[in-house]
Amino acid sequence: MSDSTESRSIDQRVLEAPEDALAIDILGQYYQEVIQAQSSGYSKGELTATKFRDAVTQAVETVLRLACERLARDVAFSDICLSILGLRKLADRLLSPDCPWPILAIYEEQNHTGSSSNKGTHQQSAERMIDRLSDWVQRITQGQCALSFPLEIPSNAIFAKRTSGARAWLDALPLNATALHTPILLGARHVAGSKPLSDRFVQEARASILLPFRTQMDDEYVAGYLGAAIDTLQRLSEDPSGDDSSRRELAIDAVLAIEEAQRLTQAVASMDTLKPLVDRAKKQWLSEQAFSDEDRRSSLRDLHHEVSTWMQSMLVVTPGGSALADSILLGNDSQIPSHLRSGFSQFDSPENAWRMLQELATEQIRVLSSRNCRYHFSKIAQPLLACVLKTPSPDLTLRNIVSTTNSLGGKGVLWELLASHRLLMELYTRLCGTSQYLVQILLSNPGMIDDLLDSLMLQRVPDYGGFQSALDSLCKGQHEIERVVTTYKNSMHLAIGVRDILGRESITEIHRALADVHEVCIEELARQAYRSVSEKSPKPLKSDGSEVGFAILLVGKVASREPNYHSDISMLVLHDSPQANHGVFFQQVGQKLIQMANRVTRFGRLFEIKAWQFQGLASSGVAWTIDSLIASISNSVVHPEQKLNLYTARVLGDSPLARQTESRLEQFLHTQEWKD
Repeated sequence: MSDSTESRSIDQRVLEAPEDALAIDILGQYYQEVIQAQSSGYSKGELTATKFRDAVTQAVETVLRLACERLARDVAFSDICLSILGLRKLADRLLSPDCPWPILAIYEEQNHTGSSSNKGTHQQSAERMIDRLSDWVQRITQGQCALSFPLEIPSNAIFAKRTSGARAWLDALPLNATALHTPILLGARHVAGSKPLSDRFVQEARASILLPFRTQMDDEYVAGYLGAAIDTLQRLSEDPSGDDSSRRELAIDAVLAIEEAQRLTQAVASMDTLKPLVDRAKKQWLSEQAFSDEDRRSSLRDLHHEVSTWMQSMLVVTPGGSALADSILLGNDSQIPSHLRSGFSQFDSPENAWRMLQELATEQIRVLSSRNCRYHFSKIAQPLLACVLKTPSPDLTLRNIVSTTNSLGGKGVLWELLASHRLLMELYTRLCGTSQYLVQILLSNPGMIDDLLDSLMLQRVPDYGGFQSALDSLCKGQHEIERVVTTYKNSMHLAIGVRDILGRESITEIHRALADVHEVCIEELARQAYRSVSEKSPKPLKSDGSEVGFAILLVGKVASREPNYHSDISMLVLHDSPQANHGVFFQQVGQKLIQMANRVTRFGRLFEIKAWQFQGLASSGVAWTIDSLIASISNSVVHPEQKLNLYTARVLGDSPLARQTESRLEQFLHTQEWKD
């Protein structure tokens, strides 16, 4: 009777207080008095550990209930209905005076219209209300306790918020739930705010996660959740150092995790063999004085062994296989867990590297399943991290992996592919760590991730004829070929780059292949440029009615057959007609070729190409006859570097004009006396 009277008294005093500050003081005084009284009774042996924690939990629930009722009266929050669910120790009534209060905060709009027009405003109101509630808790407990949000997942847009709309949260659950959500939600219960909303939410959440059948992925998630608990049990049983209060709370959390997993697997098998060990460990760690530290650690060792054995027999997977994999499945670590920190010491920014790993485990496209993505990524997280650490700059490598997979979209499919092709994973990592150019190709052409696997199957790099026939077949029937040629060039560069990275080709062969790709692409563009100009101007004809021939003269690294992946190209268009109007036509062909090659699209730029200029002819044109070119070179002071370029100049094509031009140029260069 006295407890009921006291409860009504505190309710009236808080809710009838004229100012929030006074209500906070009343709740603070109430909370401190309850904690002091219960702590005194516990220290004197008048209360068991379980009853003591139950009393603390009741006080916490009273504070949360009254604080929410008080805040709900504020006109600023009149558009929403907030509900607070207790999780973990709060749900199990095992709070201690100095541990955080684990909750899940959800809301819905008051009029239940479901309109999307004011969802942003409702979200802002809910966030402000949670901010106010958090501030109240800090002031009421004098900074000893704070709200905690165990299901806050920073890498997921919906779960990253401290409060979300109940409907949006439930809709996100099937595709985005981590290893934390299912076991924790099964034990959640209403503690404050709207009870009808809490009850509906819990009912729908349980219907969503308690499916009539279980898949291997479901078992993997349970194993990941239990694996983290098992790791904690093992560390606490082996290491007696550290603050006793912190160790006690960690042990209780681990034991509760085992009980939560039991709720999830009850349809598979009972945990009768585990229950005595769970009860023993909970009893010993809840008590602060009745048992020695060795006894308590012994109970954890026994429980650790039994849980591992039980999981191996009940599930198709073994828990605790990789601490990193377990952390990925949990997904809620905004900071690197202490027991994993040493594995990130080689990064310039370990915390940033950890956040990038969490980002890799989450799909960026909302309709795709982050749950599936996280599952497959957990399988490769450890070997992928090992590959990243072998690269010259692990931070850059990881950033490139994040950017390329974000552009790809379906990460889960990629992780599943890499899990079954470890060589492809090593190649992908080395590519992201050593070639920014190839990374840029993947960013501009996300679909080319499949070409990586094709590159591994490539027996040898094609020769010039192979490159030419492949591009000809792709361009056949195409009116606009720039995109086709750009995609082909990127695909071939990726294939060549893969063999370069793996060391399967000599540097000479790599240069040969790159030069071949450059040349076949330029030839194809030259033919297209000729067709485009011909549509607007008459084709140049000789006196006998045949078409005036033309060829492309290349100067520089491409001509010398020693290009790199993004060498610029200097070129001229050569033709065999002295008529001025024909020169204008081929000048337009050259300009069109340069324009097509240099155009920047979302797939990147094909080539950086320009007209070759030698000293003294800065304003010279793109199109020449061989006679006019030789005459101009003869009468110019040519820089030594340009001389060397002329000796390696190359005329593309197999036409009579191409052969004649190359022969005449070679004869001229070997007989010409260069002016100083």
